[in-house]
Amino acid sequence: MNAQGYRNLTELISRGFIEGQRNGQIVIQRQWVAQASEGVIALSAAKEGEIGMAL
Repeated sequence: MNAQGYRNLTELISRGFIEGQRNGQIVIQRQWVAQASEGVIALSAAKEGEIGMAL
């Protein structure tokens, strides 16, 4: 992750906290990630999850 990725990640987290809370959980929408993905590295340990299946 670079400086732009860090800024994008903090913006995604902030937006999730402000706009995306459901039952006390922060939810970040895929569309938001697509718009702010530059410089961001995402990892998932769940091979049966959406990201793992896409790989």
